[in-house]
Amino acid sequence: MRPAAVAEPIGVLAAYGIGPVSVAIAEAPLEQRSWQHLMAQAERHRLVGLLAGAVDQGALPVTDAQRAELAPQFEAHMMAAIALERSLWEVDTVLGRAEIPIRVLKGPALAHTVAIEPSHRCFGDIDLLIRSQDLDRAVAALTAAGAARPLPELAAGYDRRFAKSVTLRWHTHEIDLHRTLAAGPYGLWIDLASLWSGPATFTMAQRTFATLDPERHLVHACYHAVLGDVEPRLSSLRDIALLAGSDQLDVGAVRALATAWRGEEVVAAGLQMTAARIGHQRGELTDWARSRPSGGAEYRRLAVYRNEHRRFARQGVAILRALPSWGDRLAFARAVAWPSAEHLEARGLSRWRHLVRR
Repeated sequence: MRPAAVAEPIGVLAAYGIGPVSVAIAEAPLEQRSWQHLMAQAERHRLVGLLAGAVDQGALPVTDAQRAELAPQFEAHMMAAIALERSLWEVDTVLGRAEIPIRVLKGPALAHTVAIEPSHRCFGDIDLLIRSQDLDRAVAALTAAGAARPLPELAAGYDRRFAKSVTLRWHTHEIDLHRTLAAGPYGLWIDLASLWSGPATFTMAQRTFATLDPERHLVHACYHAVLGDVEPRLSSLRDIALLAGSDQLDVGAVRALATAWRGEEVVAAGLQMTAARIGHQRGELTDWARSRPSGGAEYRRLAVYRNEHRRFARQGVAILRALPSWGDRLAFARAVAWPSAEHLEARGLSRWRHLVRR
């Protein structure tokens, strides 16, 4: 039986394979307009690999023409994934030579540890966790090896103290070097040392990579869904559903991390959003998320992320309030108000125009 809370085929597709019973996405081939809409939605939500898997497994009957239409789209995503994984292998080699440890985040890590089949989890870039004290060295090592940094550092020392991540271009691919898991105050409240506890591993191209354990992956997935795009992709919510539904998950550890990082409302919101859009969510974590009160200070903190209007400025004010010392606040305010000339030039802004935009 199709979940009552999910009306569109894309929602049923996002839930495919999760839970004790596999749900048929459709009983007969969709008419062409509905099929093309589903294809477009699968592309938008990075579910093309899952769509191809559902078709191959007979959960979504298609016509020969529809199968032929899907094939090149699926092949393009798989070729992109292979190219990205090659870039991950190369970047890991460079950082390994520099003796800089990493944890692989999100796409490739989840494809090889959580997804029912690796091909189900499409991704568009590479995300790596780097220790704050190693971030400058990592950027230097990769740029020396051929990476490009499209946007120079906001101000000297900003990256390792305040940034969520640094973005580099490796060939044609985006590589994000994270020092924390979220922008704004929630990223500051994470105990960065604790991110390096309890690593898990996965094997790809005959190499073993370190990644987060399931508990930290789940908290990160909730942070990404709730604090990232205002409208998260369904692939991000599927990550939450798969992680939260694992029999190996330590629920107590998830709640302890959320409490320690002052992110209980973020984790609860991610679980609630997933239950509403994906369904199939049962158990202690979801019950806990549903039982939490909403409103008040927690609502105001999340509102900083849930509105695109002046988002950076609103987060900047929240960061100032969250920073632990007046010295940190002064350094952050100075960097935001008076960026380096190289940073402004790369953005095509005069200093006056930068200040007005804030």
